[in-house]
Amino acid sequence: MGMPQDDHPPLGGTFQSHMESECPTSVDILSMSRGELGRFLRQESRCNTLLDLVDRHPVNGPEDNEPGWVLPEVGENGVCEENPLVRFVDSQLSARGVEASLRSRCREVASLLNRNGYLECSDERLCERLHSSQEECRLVVETIQSLDPAGIGARSLKECLLLQAGRYCPEDRTLLRIIEEHLDLGLENKARLLALSMEVNISDISGSLAVLRTLSIRPVQALPAGMLRPAPEADVLVKVIRDRFQVVLNEAQVPIPMMSNYYQMILRVEQEDDRLREYLNRNLTRTLGIIKSYENRNETLRRIVEILLQEQPYLTDPRAQKKRLTMTEMAGLIGCSVSTVSRAVKGKYMETPCGVFSFKKIFSYRRQNAE
Repeated sequence: MGMPQDDHPPLGGTFQSHMESECPTSVDILSMSRGELGRFLRQESRCNTLLDLVDRHPVNGPEDNEPGWVLPEVGENGVCEENPLVRFVDSQLSARGVEASLRSRCREVASLLNRNGYLECSDERLCERLHSSQEECRLVVETIQSLDPAGIGARSLKECLLLQAGRYCPEDRTLLRIIEEHLDLGLENKARLLALSMEVNISDISGSLAVLRTLSIRPVQALPAGMLRPAPEADVLVKVIRDRFQVVLNEAQVPIPMMSNYYQMILRVEQEDDRLREYLNRNLTRTLGIIKSYENRNETLRRIVEILLQEQPYLTDPRAQKKRLTMTEMAGLIGCSVSTVSRAVKGKYMETPCGVFSFKKIFSYRRQNAE
């Protein structure tokens, strides 16, 4: 926005070659993954003076930018039961001889844990999902929290650290007090301020602070090596907002393309250099096409996900079964061609409260292969 950047090339060979280069079609942009789209827009802005980019904040919040891991390992039928964490939890429940009903509910809760092992689900919603009373749900959560790795199933960082401290060093009352009452100071290792707040000597808390630094804020990382794999970047996020599912495009690293205000002003000037005006006029079509294709890509992807949430309840409810749905049927529902649906979901992932799903595995292909 504003004046052109100094790194824009001068008029000449670079602009000439850019004008003559093939303009990306809406099909090209539709097929791009989140990462590909971000790289394309940034490269385009470096040689297209009509295109401005506006960076945005991550939609997930700062803590979701930390390196994560895939918990759901979706099988061929798209169901999250192949989640390695669920299998690990179930193996422990089996070894303990937990009765079938409780074991089934624990498996379902395990499928709701996020990539770090936390349970991000309110008591009310958990009761609805499990069709259980608050007391029964409390028993399920406590059972999960009693398993390995320590801290799994916690509702917050404080609870995660308390679960670990209670299991590994339950007699260290100082450590428990630091976590309960002065967690921020403890995590920042501000021993002097912490000692003043607790009205003790620094030597009395040094050992507990050392133990605190050994506890994990991401309990899932303590799982056996080889169980987890790096998480694919989800292009679409399905969030629970006020007890309703909302589709959010994950564009934390994708800037918003816009027409440059500076060059819009130049286009309105009648007496300009003919060569400059020719470049601006020719590149105007390219820039407007990119912006329109970017908007169409997002809208198409959003419509597909909204219909998938209606047609495939298993994406948000681990108890539901996958239904047969082809891309041909999806194209009919949103009023576009099959190729448009295919390109829109190519190489993309969706993240819901039930896990990370590949769009490719959501659709059925038997009928399509014959078409």
